[in-house]
Amino acid sequence: MREKLEQTIDEKGSLLDTYKAYLHPDVLDYESPKMWQMIGNNDIIDLFQFETDIGLSAAKLIKPTNLVELATANSLMRLMGGKNKQPLDEYREYKKNLDLWYQEMKMAGLNTEEMLVLEKHLKKLYGIADTQETVMEMAMDPKIGNLDLTEANKLRKAIGKKSEKVMKESKKEFFEKGSAANTSQALLNYVKSKCILTPSFSVLTPLPGTELYNEKKEQIKVSSFELFDLLHAVLPTKLSLEQFYKEYANLWRKSYSRYLPKVSFDAAKEFISKPPMIIHSLKLLGHVKALFKAENYMLDHQKLQEEPE
Repeated sequence: MREKLEQTIDEKGSLLDTYKAYLHPDVLDYESPKMWQMIGNNDIIDLFQFETDIGLSAAKLIKPTNLVELATANSLMRLMGGKNKQPLDEYREYKKNLDLWYQEMKMAGLNTEEMLVLEKHLKKLYGIADTQETVMEMAMDPKIGNLDLTEANKLRKAIGKKSEKVMKESKKEFFEKGSAANTSQALLNYVKSKCILTPSFSVLTPLPGTELYNEKKEQIKVSSFELFDLLHAVLPTKLSLEQFYKEYANLWRKSYSRYLPKVSFDAAKEFISKPPMIIHSLKLLGHVKALFKAENYMLDHQKLQEEPE
């Protein structure tokens, strides 16, 4: 590896200076097709959140070509669907042929105007709602659910809590307000079907190469980019770091502890017919359970020689 690097870069004195000159996120070319090809081929040695078996599989499966696709992969690889297709598989199919998404909408009874409304929210995501925030935005759209922020947040929490009662109330409110806004039942049902089945919680992270990074980089509290994985606090927190992680771990635990033992019959049949899927899902469950413990996040800071406050 060192011999190969010496053929492509010049040393800049120290190892740190060489890193800053060629590999620091501020100097990477995010438009480089070669870099994205390396990500899709698993040729990058350590790419935050994508160095695990699950991450490597996700990157190779969808072959991201920009930061939005990479961030979407990071969200979807943590999710499991109750349908025959897993979110990552559906994302890959629609990315390869977006006409499949339009066919899906047409089969759901949507007209051209309604498809244009959904394009604003889902086209860049290839028709897949990857986060609760995406669901909230659709629910708040005046041409869809017309919910206010409080109502949309209630729907978001209902998805996370997996409470049948709360979910029923939120869906009722969504359909009532949507109908009052003259939204068709076909569109309301379609958006309902896009509600993610398992929640994913990301810590606000100014990823290098984004506008947020340029805006917040002076406030960043850590130096190790291994903590820029959307699971760790790299910006100042109002709570102490220890308390912040206790609350964050509790969020994962409350949302998933009642869900993990449940596997739908359809999903079970799919696992049996496609053994690799159950391997992926079991690894995913193990990964999620690790997120339940606040001490894991603190240990990451300590291992990387950070000084949490």
